[in-house]
Amino acid sequence: MKTFWSVILALVHGGAVLAAVPLVEFDFTQPTTAASWPAQHDISALRPTAEGLEITISGEDPYFSGPARDYPVGQSLWLSLRLKSAQGGPGQVFFFRSGATSTEGASVHFSAEPGQWSEVRLPLPPLGPSYRLRLDPPGQSGKCLLSWLRVERRNFYPTPIWPQAERLVTEGARRVRSGELEIAVAPRGGFRFAVGGTIWAKAMIARGSATWRATNRVDWSGNRRLISALCSILPTGSSRAAGTRSA
Repeated sequence: MKTFWSVILALVHGGAVLAAVPLVEFDFTQPTTAASWPAQHDISALRPTAEGLEITISGEDPYFSGPARDYPVGQSLWLSLRLKSAQGGPGQVFFFRSGATSTEGASVHFSAEPGQWSEVRLPLPPLGPSYRLRLDPPGQSGKCLLSWLRVERRNFYPTPIWPQAERLVTEGARRVRSGELEIAVAPRGGFRFAVGGTIWAKAMIARGSATWRATNRVDWSGNRRLISALCSILPTGSSRAAGTRSA
């Protein structure tokens, strides 16, 4: 058991480390990074600052592009960015191979609140070698600060295949009754829990493990009828345990 949990923790921490390391990162607080993203349209000035790249927007369709980078073939991606837009509103990121033109179909949209920092995370399809990114910042005037832009792996995990529970067989079951409460214990180990003839839950066996299925919502805190039935069947001294379970 100790080995099992050690493996789980290693996978969790390992996954967190992998997720924290971007495949590509543009830190716009660095002047060299800011210089690699020249203005292209409806941007009158780009000025590096300690908070990021200050973009002065001068028209209704501002955009600028960065240098080409290589991305793993067949790997789905996350694109994250942090910005503060004076005007706010919709923004867009295009992705295209170096030498090609940007298209609406190869883009993702986002929105930003005016006057406050926003961190945006967007899904990207697999790209490949020599891909560029184009950012259309929010707003048609004013300024926008861009702190950073990162691209990370986006992994998919398969849905677990859960073991199928066997049908609960109550023929020949041993039954315990007290008032309205009845517990039927099946020969193969499962049991059925009923109050006043209403089945509340079943427990079945699935390859050695108990599989629970609630058949009704149980309000443990307010259902006096159910609690009274439970207490009546428990041996003396067990009421404390029953109270603990009902919390």
